[in-house]
Amino acid sequence: MRTMNISSELQAQSGAVRVLLALLCVIVTACGDGVTAPSPGAALNGYAGRWSGTVLVIPFVPPGLGLPTTTQSQPLSFTVSADQKVTEIEVGYNFNGCSGVKTFSGLNLAIANPPNPTSPGPAFGYGSETRDGTNYTQIAGWFTSDRTASGTAGFVEFSGCGSGGGNWNATKQ
Repeated sequence: MRTMNISSELQAQSGAVRVLLALLCVIVTACGDGVTAPSPGAALNGYAGRWSGTVLVIPFVPPGLGLPTTTQSQPLSFTVSADQKVTEIEVGYNFNGCSGVKTFSGLNLAIANPPNPTSPGPAFGYGSETRDGTNYTQIAGWFTSDRTASGTAGFVEFSGCGSGGGNWNATKQ
């Protein structure tokens, strides 16, 4: 009789664990603010390809000088290789009298999976090399689906122009 009770209790606990695991799977894949899982076709090539979009660059204004008077939408593009590495980034800027395009090629940036379900999605990041902390560009991005990505760009201490930065959105071409 005691063996039957233990067996019934184990079956009930096993069922509860299965329900809990299923619930956790639903939460992990369904939560978030618009983040979608890659489509079944994405498993074949992941994020590989050319991505392009725009970054809205806003000059950083020192406190007490008022709000920025202009914002400039600039081109942004990056390439993801078949082995899921960001290999090139091009980002335009136009703020406080400085404008141009920064190109970073020959990269080998891994796309990291988010550490928890509240992360926006798999991500990458890059900071340009600088010897004295000036003319520094930093790009961070995350994939919101197998066709869309978002992120931030920062331009730090550009000679004679100060700093600027903003958010970007891109789509896979």
